Amino acid sequence: MQSQMSRPMFCSFWHACILLALATTTKNGLPTSVIYGTAWKKAETDEFVQRALRKGFRAFDTANMPKHYNESLVGSALKAAMADPSFALQREDLWIQTKFTPDACDGQPLELHPYNANDPMAKRVRSSFASSLDHLGVSWLDSLLLHAPFPKRSQTLEAWREMEQLHAEGVVKEIGVSNFNAAELSWLLTEAHVQPAFVQNRCLNKAAWDRDVREICNGRGIRYQGFWLLTANRHITADPRTLQIAKRHGKTPQQVLLRFVVQHFGMLALSGTRSTMHMGEDLEVAAGNFTLSDDELMQIAAIEPPKHTVSDPVKITFFNDLDAPASLFWVNADNQQEVPNGVIEARTKVQMDTFHSHSFVAKAAASSGVQKTIFRWQADREKGWMQDAHIDLKLKAEFANVGRETISVYWKSSDGTEVLQGELGSNETLAIDTHLDHVFIARNADGSIVHQWDASPEAPGTQRVEMRAEL
Repeated sequence: MQSQMSRPMFCSFWHACILLALATTTKNGLPTSVIYGTAWKKAETDEFVQRALRKGFRAFDTANMPKHYNESLVGSALKAAMADPSFALQREDLWIQTKFTPDACDGQPLELHPYNANDPMAKRVRSSFASSLDHLGVSWLDSLLLHAPFPKRSQTLEAWREMEQLHAEGVVKEIGVSNFNAAELSWLLTEAHVQPAFVQNRCLNKAAWDRDVREICNGRGIRYQGFWLLTANRHITADPRTLQIAKRHGKTPQQVLLRFVVQHFGMLALSGTRSTMHMGEDLEVAAGNFTLSDDELMQIAAIEPPKHTVSDPVKITFFNDLDAPASLFWVNADNQQEVPNGVIEARTKVQMDTFHSHSFVAKAAASSGVQKTIFRWQADREKGWMQDAHIDLKLKAEFANVGRETISVYWKSSDGTEVLQGELGSNETLAIDTHLDHVFIARNADGSIVHQWDASPEAPGTQRVEMRAEL
């Protein structure tokens, strides 16, 4: 069977049909092709849902699963918006989707349990549903998903039967599933009295965009909801072809990727961004204010996945080789926010689990008392699933002459003495092992300074310093 990603031809008529469908209300009452996802926002959930509402989001996804979601804070934001005359919102203006989660109680304090895990399955589903209505401040739901299959198919079917009953009672407009593979979905379709309206899955280019599940959905008229679209597919937004397409349309690479999955696959995209600016950009995609040509769709479809992605685990041991403590931070790739990850005492080590391409920085107190970045590291699964990283003051630098004229590179000592490191002709490079805060200067043929670099870890790995001197 030919992969959808490698189909050589695109039909303009088919694309027009998809765009028309996305520009109007879907058969499931969903008013948009981009849904705001509320996972992992914890105590800030209320704030981010309010931001999303103010930017124009009207479709929201959550779950009655306290480990990863705060459903009650989603509800407080929605209730506040409906009570605010400036929004002029009625319940019918919102599309709300939540989930019944099989392991929602695991590891959670009793007061957060959405149901009694010892109850019969039907009662668990009912209790979770009632709890969701209370959290969200509504009397009915647009969509209720089974968050994942149970270990036993008999359990999955029991849960589905109760969800079918809720649908029959009219308190849930549509029911669906999440995190189902093709085999589990095919089985459920043979047993279900009410077919799932939605399937929500993690969608990776590396996994052929979940092709097997999508093909089942396409054949049965089920709407596919994709998540992890930006986080797990950064190689696409970084690809020169995507960058060129984005520049041509005056859009961001992330908008181009979302437009690709919405337009090419006809899927619904989940956006969990915390950035107000990115919320607006995602809504531009939903509004369909730009479309990709057949050729542009083919270019993006042709992008091959990397050998490793952010779903590949890495176990890292950080060694603090300094005589002072170092504070470790994880760098959020979406907004470059540095998230504290603890302190590593002097001459000790810490082991932790992370993922391919995740980045970390280490900081230490400078003489001024202010913490200064002294180390950057990025996980690379290509180097193995177990890796070591030594926090020290050493740096590797590569000086590159990107101009046409020859330049001379000097190391400047603390007393001002300049020591020649080498001369670089056009497009030549010079590799140097150095230390934090060492100073280098570049001079042109007449001795004028054309560049100065104070050694610092501006990126993981070797620091590339580009210089030019034009006479």
